[in-house]
Amino acid sequence: MLRVASVVALVVALQACSLGPDTALTLQVQSSDPAVVAGTARVLSARFKEFRPSLLSSSKFAIEGSTIRFTFRNRAPEPKIVEYLYTTPGHFRAALANDQFGEPWFTDRDISEAHVIYQNSMPALAVQLTPEAGQRLAQLTTDNVGQVVRMTLDGETLMEAQIQDPFGERFMVQGQEHDRDLQRALAVILTTGALPADVKAGRANEI
Repeated sequence: MLRVASVVALVVALQACSLGPDTALTLQVQSSDPAVVAGTARVLSARFKEFRPSLLSSSKFAIEGSTIRFTFRNRAPEPKIVEYLYTTPGHFRAALANDQFGEPWFTDRDISEAHVIYQNSMPALAVQLTPEAGQRLAQLTTDNVGQVVRMTLDGETLMEAQIQDPFGERFMVQGQEHDRDLQRALAVILTTGALPADVKAGRANEI
């Protein structure tokens, strides 16, 4: 009986919340390939779902040609987060700093998970690679101790560091200056992978 009463109380509390308006977001994918458009919509949907403002918030999408229309029910994520998630392609690359045009050590396709951690109150990204990429990275870092590795996202440097010891499947990326929400958004982008195509800035409006 106590459990039922608790569930009822939770439902009443949720119903009393000010959920806010529904919001529509229209985005234009820079590709006419239906498979690419659908893949872009799936990646964006996965990104948006990580930032539900409440338990009752949700999102869905519909595709028309190269246009994706997202509908956020019971409030959308913060505008700065939504914009960051759809304007960031998410192409991650790691290589020696003196060999940026050579074969990358690993890319966004090799990342299986990323999340935010804190060390001495400073945020950092804990990144996990696929086992295959982890083995490859362990050998590369063993062979290149003392060299400088550079990690970039969409051509912008996330971190440069000298390799002190070999590392492989798990490592940390430090040095970003994002606020807490954007740091988390970056982790989500690394986890969900790069967009199959760039997305043109769209418009959001209440419905």
